[in-house]
Amino acid sequence: MLLSIIIPVFKAEDYLDKCLTSILCSAEESIEVIAVEDFSPDSSLAKLSDYGKADKRLKILNNTENRLAGFCRNKGLQSAKGDYIWFIDADDWIEASALNRILGLIRAFQDTDIFSIGYFEYYSFEEDFFITRIPGPITPGCDSLEGFLQVREGYSSMPFSCVFR
Repeated sequence: MLLSIIIPVFKAEDYLDKCLTSILCSAEESIEVIAVEDFSPDSSLAKLSDYGKADKRLKILNNTENRLAGFCRNKGLQSAKGDYIWFIDADDWIEASALNRILGLIRAFQDTDIFSIGYFEYYSFEEDFFITRIPGPITPGCDSLEGFLQVREGYSSMPFSCVFR
């Protein structure tokens, strides 16, 4: 298994279709998707179950009480089998080519510990929306945690902006 994608899920029934479809549309078999359902009061678990029946790459873990996203990510890590980990939030989606591009980078640079990737922030307010592009940093010839911390100044608040070995 090359890449484990971990998705914490809480009250995400309105977003799950877009999120899961954007990931599972790839025919790539070297991924697993671990959705950790965090005791949602909505139909998130039912939606996950439907996707899980249709795609064997999706594994669903359930919490018996609401434990928040960090707990869910750690729970997903415990069952992950991938060489690399990517955290994606349930209200996010990826572009059609993103997964194949990331897997291509992982295959080309197998000794890399962290891939820091750019992303777009999309905000919608009634009929208006705007998009902000956040580029990934350029790591100055360093593939280690030390280089990552130098570029990010020791802090990154967006777990989805990195793929970790």
